[in-house]
Amino acid sequence: EKGTLYVMWAGHEQLYLNRSKDGGSTWDGERSLMPLPEGWNLEVPSFMRTNGMPFLQYNDHRLYASFAITTKMLNRVYVTFSDDQGETWSEPFVLQKEDSTQYVMPHSKIDPVTGNYYVLYYKIRKEEVSVLLSYKLEKEEGFHTIQVNDKPFVISSKHIFMGDYIGV
Repeated sequence: EKGTLYVMWAGHEQLYLNRSKDGGSTWDGERSLMPLPEGWNLEVPSFMRTNGMPFLQYNDHRLYASFAITTKMLNRVYVTFSDDQGETWSEPFVLQKEDSTQYVMPHSKIDPVTGNYYVLYYKIRKEEVSVLLSYKLEKEEGFHTIQVNDKPFVISSKHIFMGDYIGV
């Protein structure tokens, strides 16, 4: 809807959505979409800092949210979507389920021309880091995933800060 703004944020162990239908003059009350028991700050052994900060993307008919949460001591990247301007949301689904591997720091983007949706994030196994790109083509169901880097790189010290963001 023209003039509608959306804000997604994490705090107080919840994932929230706020919406304005008048270009930001007034806002609906915040709505909790789901619990985030660990918040958006995620722990990964051997790493200074990682996160699961939520990202919200919108095209002309769908809102997509990506974020990472801790489940059973492992961090996973999830996606959920809404086709009714944030009133209801799909059941969040995990992009990668591999055991003993951490997936963190997602960033997402919708291609404005094709409508394809992309989520870029890190895969961390022990001290080896790979960059993964999961994407959903506009006309297809489900996601495809590719590894962006040719081979994993190694973070050899908990004192090395990788930064909070990667971009698509």
